[in-house]
Amino acid sequence: EVWSIKYFKELFEELDKNKGVWTIAKMQEFIERIHNVKIPRESIRRKLHKYKYSWKTSRPSPYKGDKEKQEGFKKNS
Repeated sequence: EVWSIKYFKELFEELDKNKGVWTIAKMQEFIERIHNVKIPRESIRRKLHKYKYSWKTSRPSPYKGDKEKQEGFKKNS
């Protein structure tokens, strides 16, 4: 692998403390602040997966969605 585990050690320690929600962008900023290197999103994602960590991602929302039609699909309570 291109990126050594040394760049991720402090990140994993922070994740283990379970402090809040971590996105890939937040992890990139953390690593850059500590090690002064910018690691690509995909490299971080792969390293997290390899070491059994997960991350928070936003849910896609259809920007062309028709609110009126969406209401019709909702169950009536």
